[in-house]
Amino acid sequence: MTIRALQLLTVAGLLCSCWSREANAQLPQTRLYALFPPGAQAGTTVDVTLTSGDDLEEIDSLHFSHPGITAVQKMQGPEGAQQPVTNVFVVSVAADVPPGIYEAYCEGRFGASNPRRFVVGTREEVQEDDANNTPDVAKPMEIGKVLNGRANGGTDVDWFRFSGTAGQRIVFDCWSERIDSRMDPTLEVYDASGEHRLEDARNVRGRDPVLVFEVPADGDYLLRVLDETFAGSNDYFYRLTP
Repeated sequence: MTIRALQLLTVAGLLCSCWSREANAQLPQTRLYALFPPGAQAGTTVDVTLTSGDDLEEIDSLHFSHPGITAVQKMQGPEGAQQPVTNVFVVSVAADVPPGIYEAYCEGRFGASNPRRFVVGTREEVQEDDANNTPDVAKPMEIGKVLNGRANGGTDVDWFRFSGTAGQRIVFDCWSERIDSRMDPTLEVYDASGEHRLEDARNVRGRDPVLVFEVPADGDYLLRVLDETFAGSNDYFYRLTP
């Protein structure tokens, strides 16, 4: 074989390699960026929605790294003619699943996704409903319950109202970075009017804030949760444990 022929074969091989890499880069691949809520109480069942990702077409299953956490696709419609709800699953957590962080991944038309974190706890859980962007419409918060929330739009902030007694110490622990969220949250405590800030915290556990509030007097107070840069989308979620 001549040197010229060898050169042509080398060039052809390089071109084939480049074409192969380009073709593979263009193939769809299921990617999961967020699910909500990002956790649940052991012994309960909750609807979990795949809220953000790429190539999530025809997702038909959701799996977890613990066998005690199972999921079936949510169905809706009249009896005998029910249809699956796109990207919504009914997740059941067995009562004996230990508290901790587990992995969740989905599967569909374009294969299995990357894993995302899903937290199992022992406390009752509630979800923020988004209609709480100003102090006058702050939502009641019960101390001791886990609150799942999102900053799912630009400049979105969440206000919550809670009660305290003089001398009480309340620890607000906000999980975000620890559960794969893009949110960089800040916690702020205000008086009942929402005009005077009493305490604030950010970046205590990595990007996650922990705020210790020593209640100065009996009464109502407000908690404000926001992203440090006022960014927001379905990727900006959090779990707050007061």
